[in-house]
Amino acid sequence: ICAIDLSGRSCLGFDVAIPTQKVGDFDTELVEEFMLGFCRAAECTLHFKQLAGTNSHHIIEAMFKALGRALKQAVAIDPTCPDAIPSTKGSL
Repeated sequence: ICAIDLSGRSCLGFDVAIPTQKVGDFDTELVEEFMLGFCRAAECTLHFKQLAGTNSHHIIEAMFKALGRALKQAVAIDPTCPDAIPSTKGSL
Protein backbone atom coordinates (compact mmCIF):
# COMPACT_ATOMS: atom_id res chain seq x y z
CA ILE A 1 0.00 0.00 0.00
CA CYS A 2 1.23 3.49 -0.77
CA ALA A 3 -0.21 6.75 0.52
CA ILE A 4 1.10 10.21 -0.34
CA ASP A 5 0.36 13.65 1.07
CA LEU A 6 1.71 16.65 -0.82
CA SER A 7 2.00 18.52 2.44
CA GLY A 8 5.18 20.54 2.06
CA ARG A 9 6.76 18.43 4.82
CA SER A 10 9.00 15.48 4.05
CA CYS A 11 8.44 12.26 5.95
CA LEU A 12 8.78 8.61 4.99
CA GLY A 13 6.98 5.68 6.59
CA PHE A 14 8.61 2.50 5.28
CA ASP A 15 7.02 -0.73 6.54
CA VAL A 16 8.46 -2.99 3.85
CA ALA A 17 10.66 -6.07 4.21
CA ILE A 18 12.74 -6.71 1.10
CA PRO A 19 14.09 -10.23 1.70
CA THR A 20 17.30 -10.08 -0.34
CA GLN A 21 20.18 -7.60 -0.33
CA LYS A 22 20.41 -7.54 -4.11
CA VAL A 23 18.25 -7.94 -7.19
CA GLY A 24 20.80 -8.68 -9.87
CA ASP A 25 23.45 -5.99 -9.35
CA PHE A 26 21.01 -3.60 -7.65
CA ASP A 27 21.38 -3.04 -3.89
CA THR A 28 17.85 -3.29 -2.52
CA GLU A 29 18.66 -1.00 0.43
CA LEU A 30 18.74 1.81 -2.14
CA VAL A 31 14.95 1.59 -2.53
CA GLU A 32 14.38 3.15 0.89
CA GLU A 33 17.13 5.71 0.22
CA PHE A 34 15.47 6.66 -3.08
CA MET A 35 12.07 7.05 -1.44
CA LEU A 36 13.58 9.22 1.31
CA GLY A 37 15.27 11.41 -1.29
CA PHE A 38 12.00 11.63 -3.23
CA CYS A 39 10.17 12.76 -0.08
CA ARG A 40 12.74 15.42 0.66
CA ALA A 41 12.84 16.77 -2.90
CA ALA A 42 9.06 16.70 -3.35
CA GLU A 43 8.41 17.88 0.22
CA CYS A 44 5.80 15.19 0.65
CA THR A 45 4.81 12.60 3.20
CA LEU A 46 4.96 9.07 1.85
CA HIS A 47 3.93 5.83 3.53
CA PHE A 48 4.53 2.29 2.30
CA LYS A 49 3.08 -0.81 3.94
CA GLN A 50 3.77 -4.27 2.60
CA LEU A 51 0.80 -6.61 2.75
CA ALA A 52 2.39 -9.68 1.19
CA GLY A 53 5.17 -10.88 -1.06
CA THR A 54 8.44 -12.76 -0.88
CA ASN A 55 10.11 -11.93 -4.20
CA SER A 56 12.30 -8.84 -3.85
CA HIS A 57 11.95 -7.84 -7.50
CA HIS A 58 8.16 -7.99 -7.37
CA ILE A 59 7.98 -6.15 -4.04
CA ILE A 60 10.10 -3.28 -5.39
CA GLU A 61 8.20 -3.20 -8.67
CA ALA A 62 4.88 -3.02 -6.80
CA MET A 63 6.17 -0.16 -4.64
CA PHE A 64 7.07 1.99 -7.64
CA LYS A 65 3.78 1.19 -9.36
CA ALA A 66 1.83 2.06 -6.21
CA LEU A 67 3.78 5.33 -5.87
CA GLY A 68 2.93 6.28 -9.45
CA ARG A 69 -0.75 5.55 -8.95
CA ALA A 70 -0.91 7.38 -5.61
CA LEU A 71 0.85 10.42 -7.08
CA LYS A 72 -1.49 10.44 -10.09
CA GLN A 73 -4.51 10.36 -7.78
CA ALA A 74 -3.06 13.03 -5.47
CA VAL A 75 -2.70 15.59 -8.27
CA ALA A 76 -5.82 14.67 -10.27
CA ILE A 77 -8.58 17.22 -10.74
CA ASP A 78 -11.96 15.95 -9.60
CA PRO A 79 -14.28 16.36 -12.62
CA THR A 80 -17.24 16.91 -10.26
CA CYS A 81 -15.43 19.88 -8.63
CA PRO A 82 -12.96 21.17 -11.23
CA ASP A 83 -12.30 24.44 -9.37
CA ALA A 84 -11.68 22.79 -5.99
CA ILE A 85 -8.19 22.16 -4.66
CA PRO A 86 -7.80 18.44 -3.78
CA SER A 87 -6.70 19.11 -0.21
CA THR A 88 -8.30 19.24 3.21
CA LYS A 89 -6.09 22.27 3.96
CA GLY A 90 -7.16 24.17 0.85
CA SER A 91 -3.77 24.31 -0.83
CA LEU A 92 -1.19 22.07 -2.44
